[in-house]
Parts: sequence; C-alpha cells; structure tokens
Amino acid sequence: MSKPNHSYFNRHEHMGVDTLRGINKLIVRLYEVDGETGNIMNMMFGLFDGFLYFSLLTEAKEVLPNDMYTELEGYVSEIKNYPITQTDTTQH
Repeated sequence: MSKPNHSYFNRHEHMGVDTLRGINKLIVRLYEVDGETGNIMNMMFGLFDGFLYFSLLTEAKEVLPNDMYTELEGYVSEIKNYPITQTDTTQH
C-alpha cells in the first residue's frame, strides 16, 4: 500500500470566505508566473475540496515569487490548524 500524499479537512466547516478568496486570487495570479505551475495550481484547487497535499509548499517554493509563496504559506499554516483527517469528509 502506498503512502498517502495528502490529508483531508472539512473546508465547508472551517475555511472562511477571506481564505477562499485569497486562495482564488493566488490561483489567478499563477497564470502570470513563468515556469511550470500546473501541478501547483491543481493542488491549490484541491484546497477548495478539502485536500491538503503534502508537497504543495515544497513545489511552490521552487516556482513562485517570494510574495506569492509567503501568502500561500500563510493559508497552508491556517489550514494545518483545522482538524485534519485521513478520510475525505467534505461533501462534493
């Protein structure tokens, strides 16, 4: 059995509107970044579904400008304070 590459959180119960908007704005800004951002974008969209990918910050640090990385790091730090589970509890 392979090791999971993400954990789950209930976005509907824990993530506020300001965080949702901030993540969305970062995703839009990804289109302006030089370099390969497709995987980062996919992982960021996963945040809307309650998926926190373990490699998100590592991959983002290699590509994103410092200001964008720092902002993303803040959102991930917030999400890590939500109750985290190993099963998907979000209603899709």
